Amino acid sequence: MPIFTSAGMRGSMQTPSHHGDACGRTHAPVDSLFVTTQDVAFVCEPLGETVVLSLDGREIMDDLASFEIVVVAAGEVDLEALLRAPCVVVLSDPEEGTARAIQLVVMEVAEEAGRGRDRALALRLADPLAPLALRAGVRVFQDKTSEEVATEVLVGAGVPRDGIVARLSGEYPLVPLCTQHGEAEWDFVRRLLAREGISFWTETAEDGAWRVFFGDGTASHEGIDGDPRLPFAGPGATRARGVRALLSLAWEAGMSHDRVFVRDFDVDHPDVYLDGEAGEGALEWMEYPALVHDARAAAARARRRLEQLRRDEVKVTATSDCMRLRPGRLVEVAGGGADLFDQRFLVSEVRHTFARPLRDGGNGSPYRNEVVLRPTRGEGGEERPPHRPAIVKEPRIHHVESAVVTGPPGEEIHTDPLGRVKVRFLWDRSGITDDRSSSWVRAMQWPLGGAMMIPRVGFEVAVSFLDGLPDRPFVLGRLYNATAVHPYVLPSGRAVTALQSWTSPGDGTTQEIRFGDDAGAEAFFVHASRDLSVRVGGDYTQATDGDEAHVVGLGLSAHVAGAEDVTIGGSQRLDVGNPIHVAVDGANAESMAAEIVAVTGNRVVLAGGGYEESVGGAYVLQCNQSNTKTTGTFSRIVGGSKFVSAGLSVTESVAGARTYVCRGARVVTCAGAYAESVKGGKRSTAGVVTEDAAADHGIAAPTGKLASGEVELRAGGKFSIAAPQIKIDVSGALSAGALSITGGALRAKSGTTSIEGTVKRDQGGEVGG
Repeated sequence: MPIFTSAGMRGSMQTPSHHGDACGRTHAPVDSLFVTTQDVAFVCEPLGETVVLSLDGREIMDDLASFEIVVVAAGEVDLEALLRAPCVVVLSDPEEGTARAIQLVVMEVAEEAGRGRDRALALRLADPLAPLALRAGVRVFQDKTSEEVATEVLVGAGVPRDGIVARLSGEYPLVPLCTQHGEAEWDFVRRLLAREGISFWTETAEDGAWRVFFGDGTASHEGIDGDPRLPFAGPGATRARGVRALLSLAWEAGMSHDRVFVRDFDVDHPDVYLDGEAGEGALEWMEYPALVHDARAAAARARRRLEQLRRDEVKVTATSDCMRLRPGRLVEVAGGGADLFDQRFLVSEVRHTFARPLRDGGNGSPYRNEVVLRPTRGEGGEERPPHRPAIVKEPRIHHVESAVVTGPPGEEIHTDPLGRVKVRFLWDRSGITDDRSSSWVRAMQWPLGGAMMIPRVGFEVAVSFLDGLPDRPFVLGRLYNATAVHPYVLPSGRAVTALQSWTSPGDGTTQEIRFGDDAGAEAFFVHASRDLSVRVGGDYTQATDGDEAHVVGLGLSAHVAGAEDVTIGGSQRLDVGNPIHVAVDGANAESMAAEIVAVTGNRVVLAGGGYEESVGGAYVLQCNQSNTKTTGTFSRIVGGSKFVSAGLSVTESVAGARTYVCRGARVVTCAGAYAESVKGGKRSTAGVVTEDAAADHGIAAPTGKLASGEVELRAGGKFSIAAPQIKIDVSGALSAGALSITGGALRAKSGTTSIEGTVKRDQGGEVGG
């Protein structure tokens, strides 16, 4: 809120009358006061008319004016009403025809006793900006120059914007983040202007308007009111009445720095330091960090720093009786007796003294001032650098603070390419809670080859400050509170160490690495809300002392560029709910003690080339139906026994010749019918052939031949041969227990036919040769 208004002060700018007493009454103490040619008056509305007894005050560039004054006022005075009251000290010189007003504010008041009904008051007065020293706080400004920030602070304190005059010729960079941190507003403004080498001073114009001026060069200053030339009149010199002059001059020189080196670091270009240099010599001033953001600003900072350090290298002190001398104005000295003195000077400080003589014998002293003058030319006539304010040390923060990460509405993660975030400090009363709350703030990461954890919007974080500077905060890490709690309940989860991140935009899912360190229940847990990728550049070894389970909700794909070796000490079981496909570009070799393959449906084996099975023991194939299709050669070698059992039929279809070689015994047992269909010839070669039929045994063919060394056909019952013609060639004997020949004639063509037994001829038949 405003601390003063200049309008109220303009209304009190009337030079008081020094004749008679205050309020029209006659009191001996007031009536006994002297009125001098040069006079000092005091105007303050709560006091009414007053008479100044004494004055000791100082006006100075780049600092606050301060006055101690003793006045006499008539009647009752409300001392509390005087505090912070605007007032004016008027320096009047009737002989010169000038009057200069100095606007001030009452800071302290004390009353002297012993003056009857009149009140003698001692007051401490200060520059209207002095109450800013009692306004302290914390706030941030973004992307403004130091002059713009200072102006905003002054306007916020009640200084009219048109009452701030900037006479700047230099270029000043925007400051990304400028923080007032626990400083009084006055200290903050003075520090910002001194950082850039900008001088300031205040003045009260003839119309009563009070103004604040910013300047950075000789051209920023005007000459003193009236004649800018002021003569030097040494001791014993005579002057015309009403001519004011410098009464003493002293040139002072001292040692100072002659070289400045400044450096800073730019996070956007970390490989190139921001260095600035000025001057030559061995008395170097080194400044880091310089609080600049580019090389051009670093060079300007070094030059201005050197000018600040050399501000007191040369100065002139003087005394005078000229009331027109004021800080921030230029005066030309004449008659100084040397070229050093006969030049134009900048008035940087004026100390006023005055004591009114009393008729009752009290001693007084006329108005005098002591001034500090800054030469604009050097000893060789060269132009001297402009006057700069003294360097003000940057404040440091030696503690950690708390802030909340901010971002635009609707964003959960707000960052820039450097991983920086925006924050709102807990002390920030601006009400800005989005991404306008601060400039980009760097966030500390783990000291690894690569670590990235961006603080999320809404996180409470711990903030420290690089080099302790309020303008350079950085995030240390997250802080939990009663609303934003730890991911696991405490203290029951005190043995859990977890790294957990949230899905963004937030859907309630997390990703996590967790260590459980409870004795006897130690665990390591990894959770991916969606995809999990593991990449190993070299060898990957996994050892599990207990059980290991893999559950895959969808597909599982494994690619092995080289060989794969799987060793299982116990059993292995593979359950596949859908078809399984195994593709082997080369050979496939499987070695096992025993194998059982159970197929509930069909099983098809397709061999593009040869197919070979080698069975060292028994080979048993049991199936309802077996189809084997071979476009090339099919070879099956059985070293031992082979047993084929078919619950239904077994069918073999051979387009060409089929050769069956059996080096041992071959037994074919059929529970049902046994049929062989051969379109071409069929030939069986055997040692002894025995065929036993429990029922009928029939052989049907257009022609047939049975050739053997010895053939025995034996039937337990009836044995019948039926054909249109039967030819039997016997080199030996044909014998039968009982022989019945029907359907035709029996003829013997050669040899002797001997029949032992009875020959029975049916009716109509005959026996003959």
